[in-house]
Amino acid sequence: MEGTATISLDTLDELRAKAEEAETEKKRSDWFVKKLMNCYGFDTEAYDKALKEIDNDRNLTDKQCSKLVREAMVKHLKIVIDPEELKELIQEYIDEEASDEHLDIAKASMKELKQIQVVLKE
Repeated sequence: MEGTATISLDTLDELRAKAEEAETEKKRSDWFVKKLMNCYGFDTEAYDKALKEIDNDRNLTDKQCSKLVREAMVKHLKIVIDPEELKELIQEYIDEEASDEHLDIAKASMKELKQIQVVLKE
């Protein structure tokens, strides 16, 4: 499709504003992903050792190998959470209006935030 279209300056301004808004949201989303990725890591030492043992056993079928890898993952792979990064992420995205506690977290200073305990539930 080729041709020319004419739009009003108001429409052009609206389109520019929406494009700017979309760019801002993209940056915020990218920041969130980066911040989320900083919240966790993996402890793979025991997992890597188990994988090496599995890899060295040439007598395993693909099915057996897959089963052992899954078992090693469940038994040895650990997700390590950085509580300070997690608290900062929560503070940035918390819904202040959900409760008084939510508002308190949203308004907490960095010093106060550092003193709040993070508990992971099972």
